[in-house]
Amino acid sequence: MVEGVLNYGDLPDVRKLVTILGKDKVTQIFYKSAGKKRSNYDPRIKHFFRHYFKTNA
Repeated sequence: MVEGVLNYGDLPDVRKLVTILGKDKVTQIFYKSAGKKRSNYDPRIKHFFRHYFKTNA
């Protein structure tokens, strides 16, 4: 679910996800799945959210 929202959702969707799960949980799930050799994240999305979570988490 996190992967789908971060890849294809817009900003209100991401905010709602963070509200529901919490920023720490979303960050943890993102880094766990994005750190794998094969992930479904678009490279631009992965780059953006790595910087986003680094500065905001």
